[in-house]
Amino acid sequence: MGVYIAAFRWPDWAGLLIVALIALFVLLIWVVNPLVMLTAAYFERITLRPLELADASATAGKNVSVVDEALRAGLQYVGTFMDRQGQILANGISMLLSPDRLTRLSVVHSRTHRYALTTRLQSGRRIRTVDVSGVADLSGIEDTQMLPRVPFDVVLYYHQQRVAAAGEPVVAFDPDTLAAEELASQRERAARMVGMGLARYRDPGQQVWSYSLRGALQITLNYMRALSHVQQRANLAKAKAAEFEQWRLREGRTPLGPTVLRR
Repeated sequence: MGVYIAAFRWPDWAGLLIVALIALFVLLIWVVNPLVMLTAAYFERITLRPLELADASATAGKNVSVVDEALRAGLQYVGTFMDRQGQILANGISMLLSPDRLTRLSVVHSRTHRYALTTRLQSGRRIRTVDVSGVADLSGIEDTQMLPRVPFDVVLYYHQQRVAAAGEPVVAFDPDTLAAEELASQRERAARMVGMGLARYRDPGQQVWSYSLRGALQITLNYMRALSHVQQRANLAKAKAAEFEQWRLREGRTPLGPTVLRR
């Protein structure tokens, strides 16, 4: 009997340990993590504050490579803005416009790459293409797609495709009112979600809002769906990068028009 135990106890325990680790991983991803997100979304207080113009040096060198890529692609720098009382934009956000002012680039200066291309449609909807997806928009105003881990030109190329596919007239941005327009957009989104029962105001002046329980649940469900689409998004990014390279060699220019050298 002692020989039997010595021979088979460790393999039995090893198998149980592997099963336990797998179960723990599944529990963390599909149970604990969603519960944390649900709780955070419900109790988070989001303040609607205007962005203030700041010196570009305030970015402290974070994520400036995207700005450089955008400038080389033909976008024009408008300014760097800050939410001096908040935390999310404490390091600044730079805004650039395409020469025709139909596309705005917002670059959040953080340690992780995070930027968004936005085009406004005449219907009021917005087409957004991002490199890192954040919290999904529940208001229905923003149509957001993510294209991760590809050069900026590829994201810009994909964004233009999405705008063309929308088949609607687009509305130009005013470089003098970008910060005010962004605040107005956030107010519109909050009001729309409150009207839909997905959010609630937390103060009489309607400057602070939070997701309702229903909204927090929807945010969590969207997050769970996003987890199941990670590989799909990676495949799309790879396909668009290859498609853009073929287009660039064929057209001999960047997405915004300037001629580049053919190889």
